[in-house]
Amino acid sequence: MHNFAGVVLAAGIGSRMKSKLPKVLHKIFDKTMLEYCARALEKAGATHIIIVTGHKEDLVKQEISKWKLCCDVSTAYQENQRGTGHAVKMAMPLLKQGNVVVMCGDGPLITEHTLIELVNDHVANGRQCTLVSTIVDNPFGYGRIIRKSNGELTKIVEERDSTKKEKLVKEVNPSLYCFNVTHLGQALEKITNDNAAREYYITDTIEILLKNGGKVDAKLSFTPQEFLSVNTRIELAHVTKIMQQRITESHMLNGVTIVDTATTYIGSNVQIAQDTIIYPNTTIEGNSKIGSNCNIGPNSVVKNAEIGDCTNVINSTVTDSIIGENTDIGPYAHIRPESTVGDNARIGNFVEIKKSTIGNDTKAAHHSYVGDAIVGNNVNLSCGIITANYDGKNKHITTIEDGAFVGSNVNLVAPVTICKNAYVAAGTTVTHKVPENALAIGRARQEIKEEWKTKNNLEKS
Repeated sequence: MHNFAGVVLAAGIGSRMKSKLPKVLHKIFDKTMLEYCARALEKAGATHIIIVTGHKEDLVKQEISKWKLCCDVSTAYQENQRGTGHAVKMAMPLLKQGNVVVMCGDGPLITEHTLIELVNDHVANGRQCTLVSTIVDNPFGYGRIIRKSNGELTKIVEERDSTKKEKLVKEVNPSLYCFNVTHLGQALEKITNDNAAREYYITDTIEILLKNGGKVDAKLSFTPQEFLSVNTRIELAHVTKIMQQRITESHMLNGVTIVDTATTYIGSNVQIAQDTIIYPNTTIEGNSKIGSNCNIGPNSVVKNAEIGDCTNVINSTVTDSIIGENTDIGPYAHIRPESTVGDNARIGNFVEIKKSTIGNDTKAAHHSYVGDAIVGNNVNLSCGIITANYDGKNKHITTIEDGAFVGSNVNLVAPVTICKNAYVAAGTTVTHKVPENALAIGRARQEIKEEWKTKNNLEKS
């Protein structure tokens, strides 16, 4: 693998997206298109990435600040969008000697494998520039690769500047280049805006380098789908479907069963072990890690969660939390951030867990809210448990120790502790510590008033 820098063009408005966001900040699953490009460069071995910003630079910089890349990332500002050549020129002061890959920020399908092949081919052949070309059935909108009869590259012609004959050419330029930095800088000084768009094209550097005796060629790729760019919401949806298929197929090849790939959405950083089954209408995002022999879905959302082996998450949401092994979540459970659920546990119907630790072999089967709580091992939380953790100003901790049994319809008013092996009777409101092995009862004594309905004249007519 050879060292190189990367330049990503991300200054444009993207007016056809009809959005207040810059085009490159639109997302495919849990990443922006711009991040997909930067991640591909990083994986391919880029030592430094320069993002050329322009339209709503502050928003683009905010996005960049969220990334945690292994290589350096900096920005260059293009105040006026005067073409791709002008954009690259803004990045030149930040580039050192060596090679640089130039790509557009609206091409999220380009892989690190393609970038590695491009750089390797460029270095092996000692060129001043190597670009990728591909063949498409409908070349409208692309720059055309113009060659001599012997196949030698002569220039690239943009759509609006091409002749009728050149418009028939189906070998096109998807705007992915590898340049020698020194020769790129020299060529950029010579380009002009003498064209229909009155812009400075980076493609004009190709003809300049060739006229000066430089070695330039186009490396033909037979995967045109990889170079699709996004200019409209329709194209974004199309590219998203391709990314969806790419990701789901990679998991299936690694031993994961995905019942319905059309309704399953998995982020690019997700890890899933073999023999896990993903059921329809399920979304798994962020840095989620799912063990083996799990059942996830249908109708589940897992985000930034770690789920142990042999665990089921059915019709439920798990966010920024850790779930142990052999545990059942759902249906209709909600595990909110900063929660940990142990092994052999059960979090059932309409149970909400928030910022809490649930021990091994503990069960909360239905209709309960457990927030800001520390719950031990082998605890039974019956139906209708509420941890009243908020006093209107501060959150407080509820502690339920190992082996405790909490009956139905109980309110635990925090801060409060239920000690080891204690019992809380159904219908009790607990405001004080319950000692070990004790029984807490806090409810009105039942009273029967005979013939009360008759005496109060409540008989139906």
